[in-house]
Amino acid sequence: MYLTPCYLSTLFKKEMKVSFVNYIRDYRMKRARELLADTTVRVADVGRRVGYTNLPYFYTVFKNQFGITPVEFREQH
Repeated sequence: MYLTPCYLSTLFKKEMKVSFVNYIRDYRMKRARELLADTTVRVADVGRRVGYTNLPYFYTVFKNQFGITPVEFREQH
């Protein structure tokens, strides 16, 4: 395709009105909420399934996004 990653990211943001990194994060967090609604899936497994191998980082990103931890989210829903 002969596009640099930087240029591709610029095109993505221009078209989607959100950066590629934020788009991926938002998608992962949306999927994490769906998986957390299923109480049979462990929180650590949810993190791995949405692409976070580092569980503390998954907790941090989730809390920054929603204001509560994944465990608190599960308890509320």
